[in-house]
Amino acid sequence: MNELIALEAKRKQIGYEVRQQQRNEHNRLYSSHKAMFRLMDIAVVLIIIMNFGAVALTNMMVVKQLPEVVEHLREANVAQAKMNDWEVHPEAARTMIIFVKQALIWAFILFCYIYYRNRIWTEFQLGVMISLVCFYFIICGRDFFNNFGFFLGKLMFGGNI
Repeated sequence: MNELIALEAKRKQIGYEVRQQQRNEHNRLYSSHKAMFRLMDIAVVLIIIMNFGAVALTNMMVVKQLPEVVEHLREANVAQAKMNDWEVHPEAARTMIIFVKQALIWAFILFCYIYYRNRIWTEFQLGVMISLVCFYFIICGRDFFNNFGFFLGKLMFGGNI
């Protein structure tokens, strides 16, 4: 029994030493590639901003493209509607659910990014993380600038906005 306890203690000590060495390797890699880590962080923030911007531009174009005669205003926020005796919009619940789902997805993606960013110990892992961030940056940037370009083109050339 004493041998089992000694082996368990040795296993815990080795696990602690492995975590310490991984932390040291991450700090060494971070100090030698500080600019790359900062650029990745900035790119992730820009990805989120561009994604929400693309959604906002798309919704703005849809609203401008299909205007309806507004007889009275309706509130999308259910709590505000109850507090101020306003009428709740029929699509309010669906819109809020979509917004909450998108926010949860982005929260999960941010959690994964931060979790794996702190567990980069080799140049290969850094390269894989940079590749993933660049891929998502290109995809979200293309979506944002396509919508933004379409919106500006309509505005500049007198389209139906």
